[in-house]
Amino acid sequence: MSGASTISGPILCNCARYVMGPTEPKIITYDVHIYIGENDEGETISLKAILHYLIPDDEPDPADDAVFFVFGTLSMVNDETTVGRGFNRSDYAMQIEAISLQVMLIGGLPPSIRPTIIVVGAMGKKLNDRQFALDIVVSSMDKDQSVSYICYFPESMARFKFPYFPDAMVSIVGNISCGSTLTTGNRLPITIINMTFLSSDSSVPSISSPTDG
Repeated sequence: MSGASTISGPILCNCARYVMGPTEPKIITYDVHIYIGENDEGETISLKAILHYLIPDDEPDPADDAVFFVFGTLSMVNDETTVGRGFNRSDYAMQIEAISLQVMLIGGLPPSIRPTIIVVGAMGKKLNDRQFALDIVVSSMDKDQSVSYICYFPESMARFKFPYFPDAMVSIVGNISCGSTLTTGNRLPITIINMTFLSSDSSVPSISSPTDG
């Protein structure tokens, strides 16, 4: 089912390269490292993805090894994902088609801020008392790309009854769950911050986390 899947926030981008061939306009590709939290030892946990950015004609090529504020479409890596010679597609779980890159820092460590994920789609199978699946198709790099999520209501939302309505259209704001391990073909786990049902039915609630900030 068609939907929307976007990511926004500060992301470290490096290994800049041009892998789309001698085409116009120019597209730059980066390895990106998405901050998702820290482990019990205080070590940073990040998720590796690949990012493509269509460089506008009136902009210089973006810097390498830099932290950008990224806004773009998020989807899964698939058999058609281009990563470049010498790079392995299996090393990446997600791909980003950046709509906007705003440089924040060149040659430094990224801030410890988790990017925001916004997903719009139909609620899928209920997995347990706090999780449900969500599968959508988005338009990215001029192709239809699939995205598969596990959407999780955190314990901080315990005062809310699990609002499960099969096939209901929802808009979700969340973060990639800390401790996520992801390989190609897996679902991306999302911790829900806010969820709104896209319905005119007043009996369908809006659910939000009172403690996240």
